[in-house]
Amino acid sequence: MINLNGSGNIFIDVLDAIKAWLTAVLRNLSHTEIGMNSAVRIAMIAISLLVIWFLFKRMLKSQIKESAFLLWTLPAFLLFVYGMWPELTYYVADKTHLTFGYALVVTVPFIALLYYLAFKQMCQISEILSKLVELGSVVSLQKHEINKLKKRIAELESGENKNQPEKSDTDEKK
Repeated sequence: MINLNGSGNIFIDVLDAIKAWLTAVLRNLSHTEIGMNSAVRIAMIAISLLVIWFLFKRMLKSQIKESAFLLWTLPAFLLFVYGMWPELTYYVADKTHLTFGYALVVTVPFIALLYYLAFKQMCQISEILSKLVELGSVVSLQKHEINKLKKRIAELESGENKNQPEKSDTDEKK
């Protein structure tokens, strides 16, 4: 039953009802009332082992670097640990004040992964910018050298023309 709070907008009232329903569902799914389903545990373990196997395969073929291997292995390892010992998931969820233990399995490793990737991108951007500044100075120096050489060539050409007598039309016909 939708409780109209007198806002006059049924859309807002429906959203409030959905929010209340989702809050109640999430509270009912807390670890105190139901445990982690064995099918979910098996899926977590299988997925983590497949990811680790895939990463080993790619690393042995030199398709990914060791740093990327470690980066992607950590969330898979955490998924494996949480699948093997779900009590650990709930213990850590209680200590971090998460009301839904599965949120810990997904959010913490991926937030850490995204933070690391953002940091790595920032480092790469800084490195590229410093190389760009260095290349700009090299190009500037090379342009300066080219201009000096052009002036020198122009001076030499004008100096050769002064030293040589002008050719007459009869000399060119011969």
